[in-house]
Formats: sequence, structure tokens, C-alpha cells
Amino acid sequence: MSTRLARNLDGDLTSDVLIYSSAPPGRRTLTVINPDLATTSETDAVTFVKTPDTNFDCSVDIVDLNAIARAWNSSPDEPAYASAGDLDGDSYVGPEDLTIFVKFLGRPLPGCP
Repeated sequence: MSTRLARNLDGDLTSDVLIYSSAPPGRRTLTVINPDLATTSETDAVTFVKTPDTNFDCSVDIVDLNAIARAWNSSPDEPAYASAGDLDGDSYVGPEDLTIFVKFLGRPLPGCP
């Protein structure tokens, strides 16, 4: 299998990665294999997150921020907790989830028209 790297508008290197919908959010180890078969790995190099588009309307907007705000500072054992707002899957809706939301705010989402 070959993977093509590209640069995005921010100048970052990008590559497509297949992630199964059943994969839980969280940090992963990234292993890179060069064509000469030399390898390197970095622990916690990649983090899978839930989509910040909490209502699946293909737009990360104020509606999605509202879902995070309503569940703010809560965990699963509290009535205010909503798993849609727990974007990093750590069972707590807090600053890390807001950071993920802001990163995607106003950007086009893959798979959306």
C-alpha cells in the first residue's frame, strides 16, 4: 500500500487514514514505514476525536457549541452530560472538547456536500 502526502492550506503535511466507525476516540501510536523499510514510531502522535458536528448537518457552528455548553463541566454520572459534547472521549466535557470544536469551526467537513 502506498500513501501520498500533501500539504494543506496551513502548510501542514496531510495523509488519508482509514478509521473504522467503531474505533473509540483517544490517542494512538503512529508508525511510519519508509520505502527502504526503515521504521519509526511516536507514542500519542495521533488523536481520534468525535465529529464536532453534533447534529450532523455538515456544519460546525453555534448549534454544536450549544451542545458542548449544555454539557460543560460534566461527566457520565451527571444529568447534564451528553456524549455528543465529549469530543475527545475522555468521559468529561471540558476545555479539550472546546479546543477541538474551535479547530473545526467553519471548516468544511470530509464527506459533506
